[in-house]
Amino acid sequence: MKKRGEGKNMEASLDERYNVSDTKKYYSKINETVLAGLIVTTFNAFKDEKNSQVSHIRKDILEHLALQSSKYDIAKTFDNELNVWTVAVNEINLYGEGNTENEAVEDLIDSVIEYASLYKEKSDLFCKVESLDKLVFFIRILLCQGDREKIKKLLGV
Repeated sequence: MKKRGEGKNMEASLDERYNVSDTKKYYSKINETVLAGLIVTTFNAFKDEKNSQVSHIRKDILEHLALQSSKYDIAKTFDNELNVWTVAVNEINLYGEGNTENEAVEDLIDSVIEYASLYKEKSDLFCKVESLDKLVFFIRILLCQGDREKIKKLLGV
């Protein structure tokens, strides 16, 4: 039978955490730990906010997590009056238009890449005003590194 507090100690041992100073000091050890497949968290000891923590994670693991676990609500509509297709990502309020459904998808991909580039340039501003879902969306897009096929797969178009 566990004693009171044993579970808490076990949880703490599973989460390697370093303050910013120690992260700088032990960076080689942290890097080895991350390369071995674990996540390490760096926190600012002077801030008590959740968004002042940083995770160090192997890039291939991050890409797998980010690109394999998405589901977006894609709306495809045809306007008979204008004779144009619209393909939209409803959660993000981005869309593409074209004479064919395929052209609309390609226009959507252009919009997504353009918006992600803007996010990259102004990420400090976006982090202050956008929802966490939208921030995650742009990180996923940036992880695609402009690969249109990866973006299509991510969006499900």
